[in-house]
Amino acid sequence: MTVNTALNNYNLVSDRPMNLVLFNYALQHILIILRVLRQPKGHGLLVGMGGSGRKSFTYLAAFIADLASFSL
Repeated sequence: MTVNTALNNYNLVSDRPMNLVLFNYALQHILIILRVLRQPKGHGLLVGMGGSGRKSFTYLAAFIADLASFSL
């Protein structure tokens, strides 16, 4: 499954669709988050400036990995 296909599928099933532009830097971050989430007991702390896509990329990576996501 490509990331574009996953994004389209996410937008079809989500009540909050995301309009993301998937450039190379964004794809690299999505794949890094996905690799962390697929590890046993995988977790991470995402640090960065607001509006950089951390939450959106994480929701998309969790969707690709078929994991449930939530926010505190």
